[in-house]
Amino acid sequence: MLNSSLETKPVVHEVFKKIHRVETIESTNSALKELFHQGAKAGTVIIAEQQTAGRGRGDHVWASPLGGVYLSVLLTPADPRRPTELSLLAGVAMAQAVRDTLPKAVEVGLKWPNDCLLNWRKVGGILCEAIPEDPAGTCIVGMGVNVNLNEEHLKPFLANPFSATSFMLECPGGDFKVSRVADILLRKLENCYIAYKQRGFQSIQYLWERNCALVGKKVEITVSNQAGPAGKAVGIFLGIDDQGALVLATGQQGERRRFVSGELTCCWR
Repeated sequence: MLNSSLETKPVVHEVFKKIHRVETIESTNSALKELFHQGAKAGTVIIAEQQTAGRGRGDHVWASPLGGVYLSVLLTPADPRRPTELSLLAGVAMAQAVRDTLPKAVEVGLKWPNDCLLNWRKVGGILCEAIPEDPAGTCIVGMGVNVNLNEEHLKPFLANPFSATSFMLECPGGDFKVSRVADILLRKLENCYIAYKQRGFQSIQYLWERNCALVGKKVEITVSNQAGPAGKAVGIFLGIDDQGALVLATGQQGERRRFVSGELTCCWR
């Protein structure tokens, strides 16, 4: 259910015409889905200061205490059959926003399919959920960025592949305002979405690969049904194709293989 403190703030955006801000909510994605069924249109945004039931891909939990950016937006893909394009688009916006906020010395990059890395540790993630009953293919794009979270907040995720981090942990002493990070993220997302609508996915594919930390590196992917009995494949990360699938060069002959789903669990830098 939507929290009673949810309010609409006037903003000047070309795409995001209505932005709702709330102190505490279970999940911005769930709340935005409820708003969609009440008539909300593409371009609607919910931003929360904290979530009590934040979600990641699959059954993953997204830690959402005070100190992070937690927002969800309603967006429509150029082709209703290709909603994953919006997740990759959001990744580009997130990498740009993180890079613009932090000192030049840090390393910022994307990890397929939906994570943003800071110094090779996960600082942000994206959860894109299609609304299947909508013929236009409208999606809820949820985005989370760890800004002022400490090790105690992130302790359950420190042992994960590409362990969790935050702006505060990687740049001690920095003065990071969560509201400013959220504003930069929305502006970057809007710019990417406008470019995508005008020039198609190819422009996003190019930007995603430019921002990817893994291109040219040896990686391991774990999948449920594509890589044989072990459920793993190892190869050189070549990039993504024109449908957003991961492309690896595997084996001694460099056979090109594409993966539409899976989890990157290791990278040899």
